[in-house]
Amino acid sequence: MVTLSEREIHLGQVLREWAVAEEDRIAQASPQLGQIVGRVATSSSSTPQDVALAVYGAFIVRGQFFAHFVAQPTKWFEASVPVSEIGALYLCRYFEAYEHLPERPNLRTIGELAQRDASFRLKDPFDPSRMKGRPALVSHSPAGPLCVLEGTHRLVAIHRLVKAGTPPIESLNVIVGICAQAKDWHMWRPRP
Repeated sequence: MVTLSEREIHLGQVLREWAVAEEDRIAQASPQLGQIVGRVATSSSSTPQDVALAVYGAFIVRGQFFAHFVAQPTKWFEASVPVSEIGALYLCRYFEAYEHLPERPNLRTIGELAQRDASFRLKDPFDPSRMKGRPALVSHSPAGPLCVLEGTHRLVAIHRLVKAGTPPIESLNVIVGICAQAKDWHMWRPRP
């Protein structure tokens, strides 16, 4: 069960973490923006312009995921989820007709994706201490259901370690966005 804290996170912090998590994709799209994101990721004294350009880079490569929650009133909270429960988190609609497998399975959870697609993995062995940004989940209600917005690869990596009997941590810090209009998001699909 995901436990929301009472500590609300400012949208600017959410977007900064999102940009840092997307550093590799941003660098592929624009090496210059990738360098800026790298500075933002490693410096606690980034300039406001660097942070703005990093967020701009994230919107270029993944804006279709976050735009709804920037445009709609969304409250963001720090939260934690036991790693033993990560496999039950719902995937977004992107995985409905998942094209990376020949039978095009309708994957609904992190656990199903981890089990059915061995190629869905991170480049390096997963180390939670090297994670860039926290995964983000969204819902229309604090009671859930929660849908993964960002961090699918990291969540799959952790779930696989749990299934292998080597969980790297007991719980994972995540960000949860609560938006009354979450069900209007074009990628919303948490329930069967």
